[in-house]
Formats: sequence, C-alpha cells, structure tokens
Amino acid sequence: MLKRLNRHRKEITVCAACLVVIVLLAVTVQSWLPTVVSQKAKERKVPISGSYDADALNLDDVPAYRTDAKFKILEIVPYRGMAEIGYGIAGEEPVDIRKISEQDARGDLAQILHNTNSVLKWDSARKQLRNQNALVKTTLKEALQLSDKQTQEYITNKWVDVLVVEPAQINANPALIQESDYVYLHDDFAKGNNDYFNRLLMLYEKYSYRALKGTLTRTYYNSGKYPVFKTGSNSTDLSMDVVEKLYTFALLDEKSLTIPGYTLKGEMEGHTNIQKLGYAISVTVYLQNEKYINAEKAHDKLFVDSHKTGWNDFWNIKELVRYLTPGKSSQWDALVAKVENGYSDSVNNDFVGNYYDTTVCAFAHGAGEQSSLLSKIALSDSLRNRIPVTGDEKWCENVGNDSRDVAITIYNQYCPELRVLDVEPDNKFTLDKMDVKTWLPADIRLKIHVVKMTMSEFIGIVEDLNSEYDMIYFGSNVDKMMGTNIYYTGIQVDTEDNLSFAQGTGVNGDAFRYSGNDITDRMADKVKAFMDAGYPVAYASNLLDSGKLSRGIKIYDFLCSEKAGKDRMFSVSDKFAIQDSKGNRLLSRANVLLGKPQIWDTDPKGVQEYSEGGSASITTSGLAGLEINVRHASGSYGAYLYVDGDHNGIYNEWEQKNGNYVRNENYEDAIWHVTFTAGNTVTVSGAVIPKSAMKGVVSVKLEIVKLNAGKPTGVRSCKIWNLKCSGSKEQIKVLQLSDFTKYPSMDLSSSSTQASQFKRFALSGAVTDRFKIDVEAKDIMTTDFKDPDIFNIDDYDVILVGFIDSNKKLADPDGLLNKLAIAAGKGKGIIFTQDALTYYNDTADARHWGTNMNYKVRSLLGLDRYGAFKEGEAVADSMKMAFTYSVISKFSNSKYFNGLSSDIESTNAISRINEAKVARYPYVIEMDAAKKTRGFHAKSGIYQTDVEQKGMPAVNGVAYFCLDGDGSNNPYSVSPRDVRNNYYLWRNDSVFYSGISAESFNGNYDNEVKLFVNTIISAYGLVRSVDLNVTNLHEVNDFAGGKAYILYGDVDFKADKVLGKKDVEFNLTTSGMSSPVLKLSFYSADGDGNIVSGPLEMYKNNKRFLDDDSALEEKEFCVSTEVDYIYEYPFKYLNEGSNVNIIMKVTATEKGKTITDSVLIKALRRSMFDLD
Repeated sequence: MLKRLNRHRKEITVCAACLVVIVLLAVTVQSWLPTVVSQKAKERKVPISGSYDADALNLDDVPAYRTDAKFKILEIVPYRGMAEIGYGIAGEEPVDIRKISEQDARGDLAQILHNTNSVLKWDSARKQLRNQNALVKTTLKEALQLSDKQTQEYITNKWVDVLVVEPAQINANPALIQESDYVYLHDDFAKGNNDYFNRLLMLYEKYSYRALKGTLTRTYYNSGKYPVFKTGSNSTDLSMDVVEKLYTFALLDEKSLTIPGYTLKGEMEGHTNIQKLGYAISVTVYLQNEKYINAEKAHDKLFVDSHKTGWNDFWNIKELVRYLTPGKSSQWDALVAKVENGYSDSVNNDFVGNYYDTTVCAFAHGAGEQSSLLSKIALSDSLRNRIPVTGDEKWCENVGNDSRDVAITIYNQYCPELRVLDVEPDNKFTLDKMDVKTWLPADIRLKIHVVKMTMSEFIGIVEDLNSEYDMIYFGSNVDKMMGTNIYYTGIQVDTEDNLSFAQGTGVNGDAFRYSGNDITDRMADKVKAFMDAGYPVAYASNLLDSGKLSRGIKIYDFLCSEKAGKDRMFSVSDKFAIQDSKGNRLLSRANVLLGKPQIWDTDPKGVQEYSEGGSASITTSGLAGLEINVRHASGSYGAYLYVDGDHNGIYNEWEQKNGNYVRNENYEDAIWHVTFTAGNTVTVSGAVIPKSAMKGVVSVKLEIVKLNAGKPTGVRSCKIWNLKCSGSKEQIKVLQLSDFTKYPSMDLSSSSTQASQFKRFALSGAVTDRFKIDVEAKDIMTTDFKDPDIFNIDDYDVILVGFIDSNKKLADPDGLLNKLAIAAGKGKGIIFTQDALTYYNDTADARHWGTNMNYKVRSLLGLDRYGAFKEGEAVADSMKMAFTYSVISKFSNSKYFNGLSSDIESTNAISRINEAKVARYPYVIEMDAAKKTRGFHAKSGIYQTDVEQKGMPAVNGVAYFCLDGDGSNNPYSVSPRDVRNNYYLWRNDSVFYSGISAESFNGNYDNEVKLFVNTIISAYGLVRSVDLNVTNLHEVNDFAGGKAYILYGDVDFKADKVLGKKDVEFNLTTSGMSSPVLKLSFYSADGDGNIVSGPLEMYKNNKRFLDDDSALEEKEFCVSTEVDYIYEYPFKYLNEGSNVNIIMKVTATEKGKTITDSVLIKALRRSMFDLD
C-alpha cells in the first residue's frame, strides 16, 4: 500500500523474532516492491490462473484487500454490475473476460470493451479477450511517475487491487476507506436499452462469476429500473460514518477521491448522505478559497471566520456533514447561495478546487457516453508525461478525459511535498497553504502542508526538524494566554496579583514565576542547524518590532543574530507577503528543491503489521524482503538504521564539526549504514538489534541523508517502524509505595475494586504474552527504608511512588530518596504519580502543605526549572518556584490569564506530543484528528518542566502526552500541548511522571489505566548498571551511596603502628551498556559515608594499586571489567591515630550518560589481641 509520509501517520508496526534481525531492505527508484505473494494473500485472492475470478473472491462477508497489493482501489457502487475500473487491470475485471464470445466482443459491446484494442483486445489465436492493463500502463504510470520497468513490475506482480463494494458492505466495513489509495464512488445510471450502462449491465449479468454459476439473484439489464444510490426502503445510501470517513479521506488525509458530479451542486433530491458528502466537499473548498476557514485542517474542526460569515462559532466536521439539509437555518441557506454563486471558483472542469493541489474530482453521468469506460481507465498518448509540467493549464483544464482527472488527483496525493511548520506564540493560527502557495515561483509544483504548533509545544518536540519539515515560519499571533504581548521569557508574577496559597503561608506573588512562552536554547540551536542545511526560515516582521519584543527574549535575539545577510531567512508582512534581505519576494528553487528524498514505503513481505495484542511473529531472518523506496531524488545518499534502545523516541542527532555533518556519539549508533545512488538497489543484512532493546516492542528508524561529494549534508528524511519482539515471558517486579492509610483500596496487589481495574489491563492477553507484572505494596509513610532486610531496591524492576496524602510526612524520606536517586542513576524505571508532589517544599513549618520528600522528587523528575535545589539541598524559594499555569490560575487573578477558569485541577482529555513505545505498547492509545484521546481523569501538574537543558545528550526530559481541554477558558484549551505547564506523561531519563490519580481506577477511565500499564512496561528494562564488587571483605550494611564493608588494621599500641598489610580485592561488572568508559577514584569519608576529601593520591603498578609515596600521582584510574583488581589499603591513615573510611567510586560513561557505584570501606584500628 502506498502511504504518504506524514508526521502523525508514519509508523508501520511489524514483528521481530529474536536478537539478530536480518534486514533485507531495498532503497531504490527502479525496483520498487516485493514479488512474492504471501500465503495469507492467497486466502483472499490468488494469482491469475484458470480458476481465478475477482468477482467471486470479492463477495466475502468481510471484504478485504490482498495483503500483497501495493495500490488499492475501492470502487463503491449501488450494484456490483456497475463496476468499471477493474476492466483496466488484468485479473481485476468484474467478469470472466475469457468467457466472452467473439460475437459479443466484436458486436454491440465493442466500444465499451476495447475501443480500438486500448482496453481489451481480441486474441485470435486463443479466441478470447486479453486485458491490456490500460489503467496501469497509462493512468497510474502517469500519476505515480513510474518508469517503464516499474510499470511492468506492477503488472507482473499484480500490485494493483480493485475492491468493489456495495453500500451495505462498505457500511459494515468502513475501515476499508483508510486502507485505500484511491476511492471511486459512482452510480452512473442507464437511461435506455442502448445506453452505455445498460450494455455494461448486460455484460455483467451474462459473464460474471455468479451469472456463469447461475447464482445471480438480481438483474437490471433492459429492466428500465436501474440501480442508483437512494434512501427509503431498500436503501442503497451510505451511512453517515462512511460519509464522514470519505470526507476525512479526501480533505484531511488528502487522498484521491472521485465522486458523482451531480453531488457538487444544489441537486439535493432525496437528500442522500452521498449528496451531502459532495456538497460538504464543495462547501469546504469554497470556504477555503474565500479564506472563510483555514485550508489546513490539522484538527477535527473547520475553523470559520465569524467576521465574514456572521457565525459566532465553528462547525465540527461531523456537524457540518449532518447539517447539510436545505432550510435548516437562514444562515445556512445564505451560505448555500454564496457557494452556488461562487461555484465556478471552487469547482472547475471536474476538479473540486485548484487542479494543482486538489485530490477530488467528479465524473458526470454516463448516459450517452459511448466511450466512457475508455475515458475513465486510459490516458491517451497526448496526455502522457505531462503532469509535472507546471503551468500547463490547457492540458489540465480543457481536455475532456476522466482518467486525466484521476491521474492528476492521484499525482497530487504523492507529488513532492513542502511541509511548513507554523510556530506561533499563542493558540491562534492564520497561515495556511493558500498563503504559502503565493511564496512559490509559478513553475514549482509542490504539495503543501502546514503543520501548526504553539511555541509551548515546539520547544518540547524531539523529532528531527531536518527530516520532518522543509520550512519553518515563526508567527506573531496572540490570543488569550499572553494578551497583547507576544513572547516572554520566564516572567515574574506581579506583586499586585497577591499570589498566596492555602495554610496561611503569606507568600506573595513576587516569589513565583510564570513559564513564559519563549524558545529554548536547545530549539534555537536546532533551528539554526535546520537553516544551515539550506532550509528556509520565515518570521512575522513585527517580531523584530522593538515595541513588541526586546533583547533578552530568546526568539528576538535569535532572529536578530541570524537574519543578517542570510538568503534563507525571510520576513513576512501581516498580509503574508514574503521578502528576503535582498528584496526577493519569492522563495527560490534553491530554497525548496534541496534534493530531499521521499521515503515511499511498502509493507514488509511476509510480515504482519503490529496490532494491539497481536501474536504474529517472524523468523530469525528478521525483515527479510523489506523494501524501502525513495522518489523525487537524484544523486548519492547515505542510508542508516537506528534502534531506540531507551524506548524514549530519540534515536540519533547530527552535529556540525569543522563544517562537516557527523553523527553525535552521545546517541544511538547506527546498526547498519550504506551509501547508494538513487536508482540502484541496496540490500541490507546483518543489522543486529541489541537484546537489551527487545522488550516487547522496539522501534527502528531508517534515515536517508543526501550526500555532497560523499559527505553527509543536513538534508534528510526518515521513517520509523515498531517491531514486535517475540521471546520468552519476562517478569516485571513492581514495588508500589503508597499511602494506604489515605488510600487503602489503591493497593494494586490486593483484590479491591481499584486493583481489579488495574489487573483487568495488566493481566490481559495483550500483556501476558510477553510479561508477567507482579506488584508488591509497601506503605510509604511507615516503612523504614534503611533496613536492607525490609527494602532492597535491587530486588525490583520498576518502582511506583504515588497515591499519597500530601499533608503528611514520611517516616524516613532521606532513606527512600537516597535509594531512589541511586536507582535512577542506574537507569531503573521509577514512576511518580501526580499526588507524589505538592505545592510546598518541606520545612519545619507545619503550615507548608506537602510531603517532606518533595524537593528531591522534583530534582529526580526534572521539574526544577529555575534551580530551587542545588545538589539536593533546598535553597531560598524566592524567584524559584516555577508553578504551572493551572496552579497560578487557581490562586491568582493574574492579568496574564485573561479571566481563565480556576476550576481546572483535572480534565478528561490528553493529546500526544511525542511518539514512543509508551504510546502504543501493549495498548495503542488512539488519537482523534485533533491528536486527542479521551476517557481520562487527568490531574494537572504543579511544577514547570525543565526543557531548557543544553549539552549532550541534548534531551533528557521528554513529554509524551499533555493535558488537553474542551474549548473552555482553561490553560489546557488556551495553551494546548504546552510541555512546560500541561504535561501529563513526562519522562526524565528513566524517571516518569504520570498525571494519573486514585480516582482514575473507579472503572470509568479505561484509556487512562491502559496508558498507565504502558508506562510500567516502558519503565522496565532501562537499567544501565555498574557494580563495584569487593570479594574478600565482609559486607556489613548499606550506606547512602551503596554498600559498606569492614577492614581491620592490627595496631601495635606501644609503637603506635599498624602491623602488616591488608589487601582489598574487587572487580567490576556492567549491564545494559555495550562499551562504557570506566574510571575509579578514592575518597576519604566520615563514619556515615559522607565524603570528607578527595580524590585521594592513590598509586598503581600493573594490576596492583600500591601505597608508595614515590609513585606517580594519579587520582582517577581507568579500569576494566576484564580484570580482578587488588590494592593495598593505605594504613598510613590509621597510623595517624584514628579510624578511617575510604570510599571507592566507579563511573561508567557511554553515549553521554554517566552512572556510578560506590562502596565504603570502614577501616578500624584494633589491638592485635582483639577478637574479630
């Protein structure tokens, strides 16, 4: 199936079987698609043979495409005998053409069947008709820009599949629409015995499978009563669900749709849903052209300009389709009149919209059109090889050929893209593809997409800008959140707001900061790299108005520093007129034609796509036969495969060094890489997926990078697959730490109603085919976490901390938090729920409402944006408390919020920000057209996330889902997808934050519990550990930083000297890391294990560390896991007259991440006569 590369529909999920995945992957524009028909495909349709009959095999109760088909055509007709398209593709005919007699073939049916042998040709030797594959050889070849070789591959391998369905079938199986590449909807009815369609009915009723078998129950030939779409008794109308899906298919997904021409005007007789569909499309296109609504429908709304229409609200797409009945309201009738008066502007020459970008066309009735079939399935010679020639209006507008319309609309679905990212300071967007179109030279034909984000979302995305977009535009629209201001950087709350909290703290507003909505340094760097690669960046000209912005605001400083002399940076006026620094008023070809390849993927041969709970797996040959194709490409490219080893949605980063692009070593290594030239076939084998990454599902990213003189450039594309990994079942041991006095029913290991709701999803087949989740619960308020016999954190895979009464103090917060900090440093998965954090950080003042672990939890989670805590110690809160909008709005009537609602502690919807395993395994968290999912009791966060982080790795904190609203005046609606303020699921390395609450387990919020189970599984298997193992001493107890051992030094008290020598023997082990750099250092410590001084001046010789003052000083030693080490304990410290403690600390660094382990050696002085 051909699929358009789209930001939110780019994941194809398949299955992987074992550690070694051998990937056979073809990247080519010459050899496109697999040639082997899978066994499953044969269950539906088989290769053309003596027993093949498309009509018979399309009669399944659940119609389905062949699994090996690569271009899928859905033909919807009121009666199967009216099907046309299949006559242009061998094996897809609605009848058995081999049975058609010569008399019929050369008689009255001649013009319908072949018309000078263009469609079906009589084979005199075989005495039967032969299909000429006219649709593939002409229309699809032109639409898909196939070479002769590629066209023949389509024919030979039967890659085009036509599925003919009647209304009842598609109403029962509407999902077929989304699977299709082209939908042809028609009911061209016959009007007399000699009419074209009447003779087509005769053909079907004489030579179809059912007719030949004598099982045809309905006949219409010469009846005078011909099948049409109708309502009432024996309805052949489409359901509203199907109509809405067709509308989305054509106008939101921009896939090719052909509809009857009569549905586009006011011919509403019978008011069928099909007529409403056509009229809804016509109305929408008219409103787009007139700029009443935004042409780029990124959401499930048609945003209507109430100033122009007189409407006070917007229409939901579903509401619009259902509303299409004349006389519904005076406003609607007025709009109908406008559309009909402006009809020629929105529907021209069978195209619905502008022929350069529309994917919708209309066919007239077939009555009297003796060559209709030929017209619909075959391009004439004069129309071939013309589509890419832009500005050829005569060809596009004045040639009456229906197949031309199909070819153009399909081409518009797959033509080269220009993806423009519109970043605005507030939730108001006005740029659309009609505006962008005016920026392009007339001779450039591109499919334009405008993706819309607020800056508050943009700063949190982790996708690769260079792969996903072709242009970035920074707008200046403001709406409700920031008022007349455009951008702020972390602004102080005004004292006049008198922001004060419960419990009588008396803390005024000047102690707190809003988040602001400015760009971060990290994203500014990414935009600069985007521009350096040759991509254009535009900005609203008033962003550089000193009255609106000023220095110190990062977006202002960035634009000022980058605009001078850059031919890739453009200013845009309030009328969307564009201009560069040299006065050029259009983008150049060099700005938009960078040689960026489109990755055109095909389904992996013999592999099923991953689906929720699916059990399909593949053999150890991995993705053998997977073929990936690039188009709109020329020259040399590099292809790379990466694995998301940490399951965080981040694969790799490129950086520039000395003018060259290199892969950042702090990210994933490519598991395979090859250089190729467009047009050649590349086979990949030996791509090994690390075992540590194969936890149920692992994501693999293909990246295609344009080369210049053999070196990578910044121009690239990418594609991601989710592989389901088969293997033995793994146990996930979860330690739950909750307040069971407050929430006794939240013991997830119990049999309570809440626990049963959790187990309903944690123990379902979707999970248990690979994992067994076992929960052990401990009361967080009473447990002594210092006792290793009660609590050993290494015994658990995932730690869950939550469901806590926030007005209590833990019995042992330091003991718990120290252990959690150590575990987090090793990559152990830790999940905090929303109620684990509170409004205040603990002090001795009982008025401070919160747990006494709050500040350390903030530090672990990356929720300490302004640095209120340094090295684990609380500092003054003034100017440091970065609360979210929801918290400040609850306690303040700030002028910056324009009267937002304060009743906003929870919402029923969330939206996805970044893609990762947690969003789809084992439960697929489905999003609607607005990227929202509902069925949540999601609680608001308290502290702003720290997305300012720079350095390598550039991203630790990632938001996967944010709270979303229902359109009312709350921060979730006013500042949607805001990663600083409205995060719901946030991850800081291996530490997760979830907005789930105890109320979410009452049985009404299934989606939320599913996502919670996904989070547990995503938190599993992240451990990267290094262990310092002392092998010859007795372990006595843990200390805050690790394990503790005792070593005795025998003392001659008369001489006040330690006798003899003592060795410490140890080795090192690692897990979850492939080749870390290991370094060892020594420190002196007090009795509690707190470092007093160091690193100490230790010395080494070969494999033995020696206390030798004459040796060369080294305070940090490079060590290895392959060596057993011995060092002589430095008794000179004991000779100074006291007990001494030495901390051995090892660090392991890999991919920019460092983990540690420490042991405490307690050396005690004792008399040589003392007993051990």
